[in-house]
Amino acid sequence: MECCKVFLNNTSFILNKVITASNLALLVLLSFNPCQAQSPPSSLERELRLRQDSLRNPELAKSVSRQARILLDMATLCEDSLRYGQAVKYLYQLSKLPRVKAACTPKFWYNFSNSLGIDLREIGQYAAAEKWLMEAAQTSESNELGFSGAYANLYDLYIRTNNFAKAQAAASKYIDAAAQAQSLPKIAFGNYLMGRALVASQYFSSAERYLKNATRQYLQLKDSSQLGLINMQWGHIHAHKKNYSLAKKYHQTAYENSLRYNPSAVPYAIMNIANIESEQKEHQKAITRLNAALVQVQNAQDLPGETQCLYKFAIIYLRAGMPQKALAFAQEALNLTLRTHDLYYKNKIVSLLPEIYAANGQWKEAYTSVQLIRFQADSLLISAGELSRELELQVQQVSYQKKLTAQVLEVEKSRRIANFNLMAVALVAMLGIIVFLFYRNLALTTQNRMVQVEQEALQKTEELRAFSYTLGHDLKSPIENAQMLLQRFEKQFAFQLSAEATVQLLKLKAFHLDAQTLLEGMLVYAQNDQLPFQPSLFETTRVVKSLIDTIKEAEPDRNLEFKIGDLPNLSGDSFMLRQVMANLLLNAVKFTNGKTPAVIKINATSKEEGWEIWVKDNGVGFPPESASRIFDLFSTSHDRTVFAGNGIGLAIVKRIIEKHQGKVWSKVNPEGGATVGFFIPNVAQ
Repeated sequence: MECCKVFLNNTSFILNKVITASNLALLVLLSFNPCQAQSPPSSLERELRLRQDSLRNPELAKSVSRQARILLDMATLCEDSLRYGQAVKYLYQLSKLPRVKAACTPKFWYNFSNSLGIDLREIGQYAAAEKWLMEAAQTSESNELGFSGAYANLYDLYIRTNNFAKAQAAASKYIDAAAQAQSLPKIAFGNYLMGRALVASQYFSSAERYLKNATRQYLQLKDSSQLGLINMQWGHIHAHKKNYSLAKKYHQTAYENSLRYNPSAVPYAIMNIANIESEQKEHQKAITRLNAALVQVQNAQDLPGETQCLYKFAIIYLRAGMPQKALAFAQEALNLTLRTHDLYYKNKIVSLLPEIYAANGQWKEAYTSVQLIRFQADSLLISAGELSRELELQVQQVSYQKKLTAQVLEVEKSRRIANFNLMAVALVAMLGIIVFLFYRNLALTTQNRMVQVEQEALQKTEELRAFSYTLGHDLKSPIENAQMLLQRFEKQFAFQLSAEATVQLLKLKAFHLDAQTLLEGMLVYAQNDQLPFQPSLFETTRVVKSLIDTIKEAEPDRNLEFKIGDLPNLSGDSFMLRQVMANLLLNAVKFTNGKTPAVIKINATSKEEGWEIWVKDNGVGFPPESASRIFDLFSTSHDRTVFAGNGIGLAIVKRIIEKHQGKVWSKVNPEGGATVGFFIPNVAQ
């Protein structure tokens, strides 16, 4: 082994000498070429070359720790020149040294991990950055290295990626480390970080508590340098409460503080003031301020600040009724986020584009943008799995689709009116005054009918908007807060609860799940009116058999006996009619729970103008006085604790059958159970 090591070392030494000699020869040849002029290397390149040459020293190969120090020094030089990609290359080379972690001190390994995490964050590799910053934090904690700034770097990473829950956790760790180090300045800064994360999450009451603590601690330290940043957060809180005069006062105070202590924050304070002025309808004044802020961030080569400023321009021009300029600024800001890997503002801009397209009357682009947000939810929206956000996107998508359809209908209506007017003029010329008066009266009648139809359409639209607002705003916040509190309570106190308290907690979770299910049912009910009617041949027997197979697979422990009669094929929308049959079968299965066997009959009766199809069961039935109410929205004939349900299934059945010009009915069977059915004409329109 020793001979092999000596051979390898000698071989490496000879190769290094050959390479060095070749490089010198090449430089000599180039020096004799008058057309080949070389610019002198920069000071950074000279420093890096010196350290690269020292790494080739065979003696240095025996010391992993010395190689690691040189590579970390080279990465630091690149970081000072903002060459983060080159710094990452040197740090990855350091991480691949044999047994490097064991050869280095914990303090060195902490500095290396922290630097690599910061550099990866700056080039947009956020997952790898989180891994190495967590490594730095764990190294600091396990080796008791004292106060660690890794959590502050993790916090900045989570803020950039819209992950506000993790940002709050990182701020909490930062505060704990500062308290352990008994450093009041760091505790104050940690309180500011937590307040900022809570403001971004819109938990304003909690944010106010942390910001007050930070303000009190900085005043106790007689340090006013950070009060400007704290005042910015207070401004955001009051702006959300629509107290714009107080919000502007806080942002103005932040601006004055930044002028004195933190000049780099001045353009951000100006942007905040401009945003408040725009909310107060002072758009021209806001645009003037933003122009001043844009000049400052461009002179400072602050690309994130330039992105934020362009985004503010887009918002203010949209509010000012200039959507074309808003679109230009939004697209410019979006291009800039691709260069800076800024996911936070990329998400905000992408979410703003549908509204800008809609304001420009570009309904097709608006509809496509909403679809892209939904299909790319994993990369664009950190919390896209939440029910409230999904509901908002679906309602917004339906709204844009409806407006696009209305625009096409408006063009068609205008074309028809133009043709009608031309025909009326021709008839007036041929038939005279009598024919002219006749067609004028006819035109007025048609116009009055069109006005009436438009008013009805507007009324329906307003009802849909009110319903969308209830789903997207009034119901979203309580359900989200309840879910957050239940998760936090279960995580912290699950092992301390008594048996009775555990049962109560499970009931609360069940109630929360019922609320979510109710929201989903409401959305399905609302969307049925928006679905286009697509008539086709509906194969009733085949669909019913398929649904029965699915039900039996879902209820393997039930003794279910289905009896299918001679069912006709129907003319109608196949998707809607399948939903009708599914709801009727599921309703019968639910109310026969406890019956052995549960007998469910599906049959049809021919009528003069159509077919009557019904589902009969031997379940618990319902009170006869409830027969006319079971198809009403949210109506249930039994206690929901006994038979779970939200009273939406049969309401959807009624809505769909009415779309087919049919009728629904129900009755109580004399021998027990119930029969629910519907009539549908032979040719449904």
